[in-house]
Amino acid sequence: GSAAGPPAVPTEPPATALPPAEIEEEDTPSPTPTAQPTATDADEEAFQLFWEVWDLVERHFYGELPDMQQVTYAAIRGMLGALED
Repeated sequence: GSAAGPPAVPTEPPATALPPAEIEEEDTPSPTPTAQPTATDADEEAFQLFWEVWDLVERHFYGELPDMQQVTYAAIRGMLGALED
Protein backbone atom coordinates (compact mmCIF):
# COMPACT_ATOMS: atom_id res chain seq x y z
CA GLY A 1 0.00 0.00 0.00
CA SER A 2 0.90 3.57 -0.18
CA ALA A 3 2.02 5.28 3.00
CA ALA A 4 0.54 8.69 3.63
CA GLY A 5 2.86 11.28 5.08
CA PRO A 6 2.01 13.56 8.02
CA PRO A 7 -0.55 16.29 7.34
CA ALA A 8 0.82 19.57 6.02
CA VAL A 9 1.44 22.17 8.74
CA PRO A 10 1.34 25.85 7.75
CA THR A 11 4.61 27.62 8.44
CA GLU A 12 3.10 31.11 8.79
CA PRO A 13 0.10 32.10 10.89
CA PRO A 14 -2.88 33.51 9.00
CA ALA A 15 -3.04 37.30 8.64
CA THR A 16 -6.00 37.46 11.03
CA ALA A 17 -4.27 35.72 13.93
CA LEU A 18 -5.17 38.47 16.43
CA PRO A 19 -8.76 38.55 17.68
CA PRO A 20 -10.63 41.77 16.80
CA ALA A 21 -10.65 42.90 20.46
CA GLU A 22 -6.87 42.93 20.58
CA ILE A 23 -6.63 44.88 17.33
CA GLU A 24 -9.13 47.47 18.61
CA GLU A 25 -7.17 47.91 21.84
CA GLU A 26 -4.13 48.97 19.84
CA ASP A 27 -6.08 51.55 17.84
CA THR A 28 -8.36 52.88 20.59
CA PRO A 29 -6.87 55.08 23.32
CA SER A 30 -7.98 54.24 26.84
CA PRO A 31 -10.39 56.74 28.42
CA THR A 32 -9.01 59.21 30.91
CA PRO A 33 -10.50 58.63 34.37
CA THR A 34 -12.45 61.55 35.81
CA ALA A 35 -12.19 62.69 39.40
CA GLN A 36 -15.10 61.65 41.60
CA PRO A 37 -16.34 64.19 44.14
CA THR A 38 -15.77 63.27 47.76
CA ALA A 39 -18.59 63.43 50.28
CA THR A 40 -18.44 66.04 53.02
CA ASP A 41 -19.90 65.70 56.51
CA ALA A 42 -22.84 67.85 55.36
CA ASP A 43 -23.43 65.47 52.43
CA GLU A 44 -23.36 62.48 54.77
CA GLU A 45 -25.87 64.18 57.10
CA ALA A 46 -28.20 64.98 54.19
CA PHE A 47 -28.21 61.38 53.02
CA GLN A 48 -28.67 60.16 56.59
CA LEU A 49 -31.71 62.44 56.88
CA PHE A 50 -33.06 61.12 53.58
CA TRP A 51 -32.81 57.51 54.78
CA GLU A 52 -34.28 58.33 58.21
CA VAL A 53 -37.30 59.90 56.53
CA TRP A 54 -37.64 56.98 54.12
CA ASP A 55 -37.53 54.57 57.07
CA LEU A 56 -40.35 56.51 58.76
CA VAL A 57 -42.38 56.44 55.54
CA GLU A 58 -41.90 52.68 55.23
CA ARG A 59 -43.01 52.10 58.82
CA HIS A 60 -45.97 54.48 58.94
CA PHE A 61 -47.34 54.84 55.41
CA TYR A 62 -50.66 53.07 54.90
CA GLY A 63 -50.80 51.89 51.35
CA GLU A 64 -48.51 50.51 48.70
CA LEU A 65 -45.15 52.25 48.40
CA PRO A 66 -43.48 52.80 45.03
CA ASP A 67 -40.47 50.64 44.23
CA MET A 68 -36.98 51.98 44.93
CA GLN A 69 -36.36 52.87 41.28
CA GLN A 70 -39.39 55.18 41.32
CA VAL A 71 -38.27 56.68 44.64
CA THR A 72 -34.75 57.20 43.30
CA TYR A 73 -35.99 58.91 40.14
CA ALA A 74 -38.35 61.12 42.16
CA ALA A 75 -35.45 62.11 44.44
CA ILE A 76 -33.37 63.00 41.38
CA ARG A 77 -36.23 65.08 39.94
CA GLY A 78 -36.47 66.85 43.31
CA MET A 79 -32.74 67.60 43.30
CA LEU A 80 -32.90 68.97 39.78
CA GLY A 81 -36.01 71.00 40.63
CA ALA A 82 -34.15 72.56 43.56
CA LEU A 83 -31.67 74.05 41.06
CA GLU A 84 -34.43 76.34 39.73
CA ASP A 85 -32.83 76.31 36.31
